[in-house]
Amino acid sequence: MNFETAISRQGMPVYVFPMPHVASIALGILVFAGTRDEKWPEEAGLAHAFEHMLFQGNSRMRNSKEISGEIDSVGGSLNAFTSKEMTFYHRVVPCAAFDIGVKSLVGQVKSSLFRENIRLAEKHWGWQSR
Repeated sequence: MNFETAISRQGMPVYVFPMPHVASIALGILVFAGTRDEKWPEEAGLAHAFEHMLFQGNSRMRNSKEISGEIDSVGGSLNAFTSKEMTFYHRVVPCAAFDIGVKSLVGQVKSSLFRENIRLAEKHWGWQSR
């Protein structure tokens, strides 16, 4: 598969895989941090809990319902996963909703709100239960 590369104004690498026959666009941000970066046992599960916290609100969207609602309203999808080496946040949206997908994804990763009640809930249900 042929792809193009560029560097964004913020210094992030951008990879483009043109697929003219597809009416949607997949967007993702790869963070090179995962479970192997946790100290055992006190931080076990922290990377996954952090992934969940990024869905709990940001400077544009107050909570997870607003974040998912914005993408749902254009017929898109959003998700994330954590592995040993990385955490990947992604969106798939119709091409016409490219701006919405980018704003949603960047807002989630760049300006998430880390509220104390959410941190405590994630700690209790996430990494503390392992």
